[in-house]
Amino acid sequence: MTQVSTELARTVRPGEGEVEFEDPFYDWGSASPFDSARPSVILHVSPENRRGDSLALLQRRLRDEYTYRRGGEPEAKRVRMIAGKPKIPNLSNTVATFDLTDEEWSLEARSESIRVERDGRDALEYVEAIVETGFAGDLGYLVVNVPSRWEDPLSGGDVFTRIHDRIAPPSGSKSDLRGRGHSGDGDEEPPLVTRCQPNKNADLPADASTYWFGQQVGADDSADLPSTIEGYEELFERRLRQSGWLRTVLTEEHDGNESNEHYLLKAAVAAGLVREDFQDEDGSTLEEYVFETILEAGKLETEHGDGPCVDIYTQLDGLPESFVPLPDDADISGNLIIEVETGRSEGGTNFRKLWHTIDRLADSDGLGSSANASVCIVVPPRLLARTDEQANYLCRLVSVWNRRVRDEKTDIKGPNATLSVPVFDERGDCVALKHAEEFIEEVYNRD
Repeated sequence: MTQVSTELARTVRPGEGEVEFEDPFYDWGSASPFDSARPSVILHVSPENRRGDSLALLQRRLRDEYTYRRGGEPEAKRVRMIAGKPKIPNLSNTVATFDLTDEEWSLEARSESIRVERDGRDALEYVEAIVETGFAGDLGYLVVNVPSRWEDPLSGGDVFTRIHDRIAPPSGSKSDLRGRGHSGDGDEEPPLVTRCQPNKNADLPADASTYWFGQQVGADDSADLPSTIEGYEELFERRLRQSGWLRTVLTEEHDGNESNEHYLLKAAVAAGLVREDFQDEDGSTLEEYVFETILEAGKLETEHGDGPCVDIYTQLDGLPESFVPLPDDADISGNLIIEVETGRSEGGTNFRKLWHTIDRLADSDGLGSSANASVCIVVPPRLLARTDEQANYLCRLVSVWNRRVRDEKTDIKGPNATLSVPVFDERGDCVALKHAEEFIEEVYNRD
């Protein structure tokens, strides 16, 4: 098998506390949980307008971050007041929220101290205790949600920086030293402490719809579309799981352990490709076209082949260029392989599985001629909307493969590869595969 070029190695950051990547939705302080495998305490400065949307999106992204790194889903918990005291739950394998935006919480900011009080109790004392004791060595997140109204431009200094500095481990402490790579007493990794607020160019919730749909939906404030982050996620999940004969008859299940997300994305892409190709047909119904042209003639198969087995394999007479983002020099009369990668549990291996997905197609005799075949790797939009660093890394993986295939000095024979995201409309239909670079440009370069 071929080997990944060493140029793909992770870049070492030049200094402690520098953030060298872009987040499409938030501005971060000294660090980000999306660039760290450590448990995290996040001070979220909640804006007065769209306050719920900013918090809801952060909670969902942290949930997906946990799944990306560990697999499975974390528990969602809230800090509750019991007998006048904050009851902070066990934070291991959890996304917990300590909401201080209620009017009952008040900020007491003096020149030498800062407190957040309710009935004489200081919430920050409890957060400090969590930072000191850690998360029992397990990944988890605590979001401390504070209102932007606490900022007083006349007071001098940044209130939220002062709160952050209070709950963060003191410089030189055991927790701080362990966090910087030094040994300390105990094996637990101390939590990362950071702060964030919504990016001023992010129009929530509409811009966040790209996280699920691969494009912005609802920009025209349609009454038929959601007005909250929760609504967009629920709409997408419901539409992705909707019953539809086309997806059912086209899509085989993988014999091994296939997640629901992988199967549903595979089914949506297969149905979208066939539906787009059908538009060029005359004199037949969609049912006739599917059963007589596609299935009986083997023009499209899912779970095709034995070694290797691919998610979707097509031998259409001409690939619908409006649906598939192929290179300009691609042979549209050739065979197309579509592979879906969800990225679940990939955080610890730097997407080795994605590379393997392409690499295993090299020199394959069971998938037609490599010379005129193309492979399209489909990833959920959330993988490219995590950080620009990760998005560009995934694009580079694919470009390295293509350079090796085209290099006359190598004897590798395999298909040219393209990285893409599925684009869904409001009905939940996959209407196209969008080139990853185009998606990245749209998400990270908003004016």
